[in-house]
Amino acid sequence: MVNISRNRFSTFRRLPVGEALLTFTNASTLSFRDNDVASYAGVRLPIAVKFEVKAGVRKRPVSGWQVVGNRFRGNATLPPDFDLPGIGTFTTGISMSAGEEAVSEVRVVDNTLAGCARQVRLQADGGDFLRAAFVTGNIGDGIPLVLVGVEAVVVGGNLFSVPGPSVGAAPAGARYCGPGKPTFVAPVGSLYSRTGVGPEQRLWINVDGANLWKHIPFAP
Repeated sequence: MVNISRNRFSTFRRLPVGEALLTFTNASTLSFRDNDVASYAGVRLPIAVKFEVKAGVRKRPVSGWQVVGNRFRGNATLPPDFDLPGIGTFTTGISMSAGEEAVSEVRVVDNTLAGCARQVRLQADGGDFLRAAFVTGNIGDGIPLVLVGVEAVVVGGNLFSVPGPSVGAAPAGARYCGPGKPTFVAPVGSLYSRTGVGPEQRLWINVDGANLWKHIPFAP
């Protein structure tokens, strides 16, 4: 287990295209908690923190990515008695890529993301985040959650996140959001808020503990 906590990470320089200030590759049981990640570069930088999986070099399944209670500041400035750079941003605060693997036990919880065009980005590329990754309680600037090929996440406090269908059940009382009709497995009573449609088709509830969802009509 790797525990990285209560550190200050910062940069004053540009980053290469697609690179992150901090990158973790094929890491298992890694806790990144209560850290401060700041950019004083005064320009848009690609990524603050990146988790990735590269096939062919890992020795065991990847799991346990925990990013909890950190502060991301893509728009940090120096004190007044120094030369102040222009206000910058991170394009993405937290980026996680499963590649073609199955990554389990993922939690992105209670982070503050200032100066980020998008807060969290999850990408599967043929793999998946199993057991519905938790992305809850994060606050800040930009788009709360971007999913690329990811089947589902559990949300709470990220009400504009957009998961699709899921494999495997999530904890009871889960709250989901997404762009289409829900078809994934979830506990009885789970709620799904459909985005991009009128209020009459917005809310669904799971009725069988599997993949059967019932539409809750809108009552004006």
